[in-house]
Amino acid sequence: MPLPNFSCQYVGRYYLTFALSSGATSSVYGAVDQEHSGKYAIKCISKSELSPKQLLLRTSEVFHHQIVTGCPHVLPLQEIIDNDLYMFIVFDLCGGDLFQAIWGSRLYMRNNPLIKETFLDILDGVYACHARGVFHRDLKPENILCGESGTDIQIADFGLATRKRICRGSRCGTPDYMSPEQWAKNIVYYPSLADVWSLGIILLNLVTGRRPWKFARASDIQFRAFLDDENYLYNTFPISRELNMLLKWVLCPNPMGRLQILQIREAILKMDTFYRIPWPSGNGTLRRPRRVTLTQ
Repeated sequence: MPLPNFSCQYVGRYYLTFALSSGATSSVYGAVDQEHSGKYAIKCISKSELSPKQLLLRTSEVFHHQIVTGCPHVLPLQEIIDNDLYMFIVFDLCGGDLFQAIWGSRLYMRNNPLIKETFLDILDGVYACHARGVFHRDLKPENILCGESGTDIQIADFGLATRKRICRGSRCGTPDYMSPEQWAKNIVYYPSLADVWSLGIILLNLVTGRRPWKFARASDIQFRAFLDDENYLYNTFPISRELNMLLKWVLCPNPMGRLQILQIREAILKMDTFYRIPWPSGNGTLRRPRRVTLTQ
């Protein structure tokens, strides 16, 4: 059954204005707090349309999001309004997401300062989640919100998050952003290192506006080429040697060889340009990128 339309209705003190998106079991509305005049997004979930397993996953999503609310660059979960039929989850309202900013508005293309600021904020948000023992497992541009200028980063959608430090492979995540070990059934993996892999793909998205492969599996032609040639990314995309070197460590097929988030952050801070051709600095002069030496 389709969800009822809650537009122009009150849920608690929130007045729901119009639907932002709608699905089979949930809808998202823009809303105004009538007491404090704040603007919010409210996710309405139909509990009757969910199986017990699906309802458990929704409850788990809320639980994990509550744990990381208050972390820098994580979308705050403000309130939960629950009854027998529906669950209403109140979030801060954001302007858009990274997917639209990358491929719709193309805000980041050849904009070194904006790429650096944005990716550092993403790193800080993920690091804060990990510090609280929550691992996202579905990091991708659609799940990272931002303002119209591409800044004001907020990590969202903790539907696949876990607090387990060691998981067993179950193909959990979105194919383009899943690490090789996440594809293997019944193989133990570390979700923290799977998140690092996803961060590497997102960084390449920001810099090039492209995806390197569809699946991180040997059956994928592009990924097979990456495994066979350590400079595949450098030879395929217009990235700098420094970024190529960093991505070798971040997208290491062996998860134990990947850099930690703080190491990635240090390398990004030292990087002058993400592109192969030197890009004009603010005073109109060209500057060569500094070489970054990464150690395990």
